[in-house]
Amino acid sequence: MTLLFQNQTESKEKTAIDILITSVTGALMHSRDFTKITCYELTNLTISGTVAVPDRAFSMPIRRSDGKLTLFGVSVVDGKFEARLNFPTSGQYRYTDEEANIDLPPNTFTILPVKIDVLRKVA
Repeated sequence: MTLLFQNQTESKEKTAIDILITSVTGALMHSRDFTKITCYELTNLTISGTVAVPDRAFSMPIRRSDGKLTLFGVSVVDGKFEARLNFPTSGQYRYTDEEANIDLPPNTFTILPVKIDVLRKVA
């Protein structure tokens, strides 16, 4: 007779860490929850918020509608971050869970999907 033993350890699903945007400056307009932002190309846009991780620096990949990624550096200090963005060309950009977790273990971060419309700046 063969006895089969089951692993008694319960697997716990990892809970994603919330990225919460609390303010946006340099935008022409934005929604109340910061999920829709409009700005001009070649203009500084600053996104601030909170994320519960130890102090560290990381890249923030933002995807343009053609699939190209633009990377911005972000630092977290005392659970707060500030991302300074400046888009070189007009287009529609997005930052979702997919982009937030690039090169990280799945389900590390979660964020409400953000859509950024970058308008051509004309004289």
